[in-house]
Formats: sequence, structure tokens, C-alpha cells
Amino acid sequence: MSYEQYVNYPSIDASEFHDFEEHDRNIGFFASFENEALNIIEGEKITAPEEYKGEAFTQALNRTKIYVAGLSTSVEKMLGAMACGCLLITNNDTVLKEMGYVDNIHYSFYTTSQDLKEQVEFFLQRESRRKRMVTARNGQYFTTENHTDLKREETKNSNTI
Repeated sequence: MSYEQYVNYPSIDASEFHDFEEHDRNIGFFASFENEALNIIEGEKITAPEEYKGEAFTQALNRTKIYVAGLSTSVEKMLGAMACGCLLITNNDTVLKEMGYVDNIHYSFYTTSQDLKEQVEFFLQRESRRKRMVTARNGQYFTTENHTDLKREETKNSNTI
């Protein structure tokens, strides 16, 4: 993808994101919105996004296994979650697809509240740990290699030389 192809898409400053090991992630999931399906899932979770902005948001993501994004979630927040190594589960993937992300490779797409509930429960199961981690790492790698402010600047500079 050349600079011109993604100049109008969001990018992130990845310097604030850290690579936390799996055993350091003690929060099951972080939801950027309230959802009935999410409220009945047992386990450690955060569902109060208005309290998490800036550094507090990044610190929470660094301790989270799964980030659930809805239709109103900004692309920047989804990129930030993937850059932190969270598995992104979203029902809003139009822009992600345009940016080169692939469902079940870089993130997971859901269609209904029941589908969302089943996916979160599945990815939090011990047996599904490897699939969650591989998808999360694929999303993290793709984001940090293609959609950070630094990478955009490097690409822009190399295209002008």
C-alpha cells in the first residue's frame, strides 16, 4: 500500500503502546459501549469507556485481552486496541477492510448480540487462547507496520525522494 492510498485514513502514535505478555493481561475484555450480551458474560471486564481517555485508555488496553468495538467506536480507538495487542471484536469493519485488515486474521467480526456473546466467551476460554493470541498479534503487527504516524511519515518521505 503506498502513501497515497491511505493518506485519508486514521493513523496512531504507537509510542504509547507497550507489548505486554499474556500473563500480564488480567482484564478479560474492554467494551467501548454498553451491550446486553456483554453484561451477562462472567469475568473481569471494563464497560465504562467515558472514564478511559488518553493514558488511562492505553493503560487499560495494555491489561486487556479483548477489545469490543461497536458502530460508534472510532477507527483510532480500534487501531489503538490492536496496537496494544488486544484481540479486536467489532461489527464495524468497513474502514478496517479498506485499510487492508482481514476478518479472522487481524480481528474478529460479529453480527448480532448473541454472536458477540459467543465470540467473547469462546476467546476467553483456555482452549481458545492460541487463536485469540495469534489473531491479536496479527492485528498488532499489521497496525504497527502500516498504520502508525511514524510509518506514514517514513512512507511519505521515501515517496518524495
